[in-house]
Amino acid sequence: MRLTHRPVPHEVSQGFGVGATRGRPHPVYGDYQPVGHLAADQAAPANTPVVAAAGGTVAYAGWGQNMPAATAAKYGYIAGPAGEASGIIIVIDHGDGSAHAVSHLNRPDVYTGQRVNGGQVIGLSGSTGRSTGPHVHFEYMTLPINYGSPYYSRQDPMAQYGGGIKTVGNTNPQEEDDMFTDEDRRKLDDALARISVTNNTAKDAAARVSVVNDNLKGVESRIRGDIGTVHNTIIRDVGSQLGNIQKGVNQKVNVDTLAKELAGKLEQRDLKALAEKLTVTVKEK
Repeated sequence: MRLTHRPVPHEVSQGFGVGATRGRPHPVYGDYQPVGHLAADQAAPANTPVVAAAGGTVAYAGWGQNMPAATAAKYGYIAGPAGEASGIIIVIDHGDGSAHAVSHLNRPDVYTGQRVNGGQVIGLSGSTGRSTGPHVHFEYMTLPINYGSPYYSRQDPMAQYGGGIKTVGNTNPQEEDDMFTDEDRRKLDDALARISVTNNTAKDAAARVSVVNDNLKGVESRIRGDIGTVHNTIIRDVGSQLGNIQKGVNQKVNVDTLAKELAGKLEQRDLKALAEKLTVTVKEK
């Protein structure tokens, strides 16, 4: 059946078949769409009226996890808890071997078994289920479902209108989608690359800090060695000078002890105390 109405009057934010996860699994959901997106997403503000894309019978209207197993099997969905990803979903069977569905709604305004016309309001858009922002997830499928086909008998819904409506892909980067788009993947790869560069820069900085620390330790060691050398030189030189006046010094004076004391005063630049000590020592004859 040819579709007659767009569910909402908004551009496609994620086209059919884009964002394949084969070889590039989603970090949270894994390889959930190996060959690409199974629908066309139309970003729309929450509570935008959603209309039937064509006339038919409502095969199901309600929360995805509550869809009966037989209905889920017939239209290519997963019954039970895994079905919660769809949020509130409405499936409309056209009666000619095709059907369409809209999901992530805030509210259904029709009930299972109800007959609807194309363009009739069937609910309000939202972001229920596995979704990152308000939009309508719009699917078109042929029956019976071929579970061996890459898209589970899904086709691009935007190509089912008279004259065709070209899928425009991500035209507005602010529009939200229920899964990663190719642009999301590019941003993630770019962020990971920047993190890698930052980590390498941090490692280089740490290595440089380590070298600086090693250099400082070397400088400190040399300074300590130089101080020790200077100290010993002072003691040696003072001792030598005292040896020249040994005869005038009282024998009770310990020359080595005196030399060390005088050396300390030299290091402290206490020349007055040094002179006084020399004077007193010489007078102790």
